[in-house]
Amino acid sequence: YAGATDTPTEYQHASGTYAPNQAYWTYKLAGVLVDPHYVSFGPKLNDTRADLRVAFQQAVKKADAAVGGLSNVELAD
Repeated sequence: YAGATDTPTEYQHASGTYAPNQAYWTYKLAGVLVDPHYVSFGPKLNDTRADLRVAFQQAVKKADAAVGGLSNVELAD
């Protein structure tokens, strides 16, 4: 969203050392594990992506509904 002042903690930091609570390393690990075995794991990864996409879209709709009646001044706060 335009004007966002915060992001989920998992996306705020990415160090050069593996940390399972950082989004970068979560995605990197998924690639390292799935790529060599894509025939076996690819469908499961795609199903997971689809499920997450739906969950993210629902979260956006929920956030939009929560702020739908706010004025521009209230939104800026």
